[in-house]
Amino acid sequence: MPSTVFKGYALVDCNSFYVSCERLFKPQIEKKPVVVLSSNDGCIIARSNESKKLGLPIGAPIFMYQHLIDAHSIYTFSPNFSLYSDMSNRVMEVLYSFSQDMQIYSIDEAFIPITVESLKDFFALQKKVKKWTGIPVTVGLGPTKTLAKAASFYAKKNSLTVFSFMEEKDEILKEISVEDIWGIGRKTSKKLISYSIYNALQLKGTSHEWMRSKFHLPGLRTLLELQGKVCSYPETTKTDFQKSLVYSKTFGTPIEELKHLQETVAHYTAQAASKLRKRGLLTQIISLYLKTEEGVSQSSLSLTYSTNTTPVLIDSALLLLKRMYKKTRYKKAGIYFWQLSSQEHQQFDLRSTENPKHNKLMHTLDQINGRYGQETLFYLAEGFSKPWGSKSERLSQRYTTSFDEILEIMI
Repeated sequence: MPSTVFKGYALVDCNSFYVSCERLFKPQIEKKPVVVLSSNDGCIIARSNESKKLGLPIGAPIFMYQHLIDAHSIYTFSPNFSLYSDMSNRVMEVLYSFSQDMQIYSIDEAFIPITVESLKDFFALQKKVKKWTGIPVTVGLGPTKTLAKAASFYAKKNSLTVFSFMEEKDEILKEISVEDIWGIGRKTSKKLISYSIYNALQLKGTSHEWMRSKFHLPGLRTLLELQGKVCSYPETTKTDFQKSLVYSKTFGTPIEELKHLQETVAHYTAQAASKLRKRGLLTQIISLYLKTEEGVSQSSLSLTYSTNTTPVLIDSALLLLKRMYKKTRYKKAGIYFWQLSSQEHQQFDLRSTENPKHNKLMHTLDQINGRYGQETLFYLAEGFSKPWGSKSERLSQRYTTSFDEILEIMI
């Protein structure tokens, strides 16, 4: 790439991403109130603007607001993570074609460095993403990531597609409450409010010494970024910030039979192992967590070598289950992987090493499931009927990842 002058950051943020994915294949619900629920259809995890205006809060149990949903004919959907993940990949591919320095921040957000050449092109990028993927996005521009995030927040609040924070706009910072500032968590926002700091402008006006004494280095970085000074965030690798990996879910219905519990544990382990491989990680320790009506229990096993091979990890998880099982009703299970290491820097042991064929087998398994849909191939230990599966009574089709559910157009 030719040398360019650095100007700041753009935050590209998909609008109500889960809702937008559902609307993409259902034009009849455009501009209608929509909510997406959590696993087992328990709580609200995403809302359209129309649902927000009706007073549906994020994280609320669905049963507490069923009367409101019925009264306003609000469309409700179970989480279709297969669809959301695929649409996210499509959006990120468009952003990557715009800038190879794009940094993915979450499933629906990415930062793009701004240069002199690219500054005028973000309106075109916003239209390109909408045209190529069908997903509407908002773009916030700022000299720092924190101000780019603030610009995106302001743009969404005021129905803008692209908004720039490249100049000081104190009147806008005054409208952004401290809990909406990027990098400010719930506890920090409560502490700031206790010091009578309620918005971004008030926070921007505090002294560096006071901020560091009360909130240490992270707080000082947020303050500096609000003042337009780019802070150097150290480069991290996957193993720098990820020390463990967890896959846990509450069962759709409690489990009593050992066979069904074995299938559940095997399935959760297979899903967690797939995540390990996607992130290029190996695990040395596996833990099994079980929740019953009486309480919780957990047991761990140290492996003889680091691995991300599904059958090896399933065998280990089932061994743990054999140790822990007792006749009762189980409500939840979780698989924890600890002591993670990079697959690229794997240390081999002459006394105990993994079968070299396993890597090829896992690569083939992931390729097939990636191309033809999750669980196209799975292990027999995971079972077929899955009566313990999550409740997903409002699940939409996996339009882009399953041949059996591709949208049909009648002519």
